[in-house]
Amino acid sequence: MLSTRTVISADSAGVIFIRYLIRFATGDVMCCGGDERGEFVHNDCIFCKIAAKEIPVKIIYEDDHVLAFPDINPMAPVHILVIPKQHFDSLLTVKPEEMPIVAQVMAALPAVAEKAGVTGEGFRIVVNTGGNGGQTVNHLHWHLLGGRIMSWPPG
Repeated sequence: MLSTRTVISADSAGVIFIRYLIRFATGDVMCCGGDERGEFVHNDCIFCKIAAKEIPVKIIYEDDHVLAFPDINPMAPVHILVIPKQHFDSLLTVKPEEMPIVAQVMAALPAVAEKAGVTGEGFRIVVNTGGNGGQTVNHLHWHLLGGRIMSWPPG
């Protein structure tokens, strides 16, 4: 084992969540964690690694619960991914008591759009869910798309 990092946070209900990030000598990174209710996750989520600063990205916006960074495969001149730092596989896995985290992401979106310079001309927010919905990373995330006129229907 080369290094470890522990991230401790709490949701708005006061449930404490602990995430351990372990970087092995091989360069592999393992993300695992759990909460005080005994729920445990173990994954190699790239967005968890980005949130833990294990993978460098250009940060557009960050607060205690939310991180925004450019998409590596942009579908518009402005294409920013906005993620909760806490791992959720998709919108379908967020429990009712965890919805305040979703609200925190939604509350951050105007600031992300402002930093991206698209508030005057407009933008689109997309949440892909599941394979048929186009979700390619199993970590809940929002796409902020702008810098061009968006067509309808989208896909």
